[in-house]
Amino acid sequence: MNSLNPVMRIGDQMIDVTVQHSELTKREARERVIDVLRVVGLSERVVRSYPHELSGGMKQRVIIAMAVTLNPQLIVADEPTTALDVNVQRAVLETIAEIKQRTGATIIFVSHDMAVHAELVDRLAIMYAGEVVEVGTVYDIFEAPKHPYSQRLIGSIPQLGGKRTRLESITGIAPSPIAWPQGCRFHPRCPMVMDVCKRVAPPLFEIIPGHQAACHLYGEAQPIQLHSEAAI
Repeated sequence: MNSLNPVMRIGDQMIDVTVQHSELTKREARERVIDVLRVVGLSERVVRSYPHELSGGMKQRVIIAMAVTLNPQLIVADEPTTALDVNVQRAVLETIAEIKQRTGATIIFVSHDMAVHAELVDRLAIMYAGEVVEVGTVYDIFEAPKHPYSQRLIGSIPQLGGKRTRLESITGIAPSPIAWPQGCRFHPRCPMVMDVCKRVAPPLFEIIPGHQAACHLYGEAQPIQLHSEAAI
């Protein structure tokens, strides 16, 4: 939300950007801005508002509207629900899902909230210490995570209903970026660590079609190159 200029009206900022990056006239840009604001559930009056006059959820919707004004094919949504209460988070997620359906754009959704991923995305990439450790469909990863980090990450999520079980935890602390561990970066915290993990960084192994994990436990599988496909 820091991308909103505090001394400019919402409409002026959006129109300026639209005119600069398209062939639309100022009048056409204004009409386009009003249209996209309506798509994200905001009224025309927002065009004349300053950022401080809007709630956190409204500002987040303005940011989404700005992102789709020029009809991009790829949108990167980096923690779009941070610092929002649960009700506003729901509204923002519904807006993002509607934008995806309306525009057909690929959305890369970055978040620490696993519940959000479970609800919103089609494919999921889990990262640890700056590296992708598992890639697959959201169903495959939540139902049968393969990497030890993914298993403990998902195992730490409280479940509503069903048998009561003790939540799993990940011992130790995350490594420092200035001193990554040799080999697999998760090995100091991994309960299934092997000698090879301490020496050699594992590639992504294809476990089943479309589901890969960077773990020496799957050394018999076929190593692959990572594709840019972890998007909703």
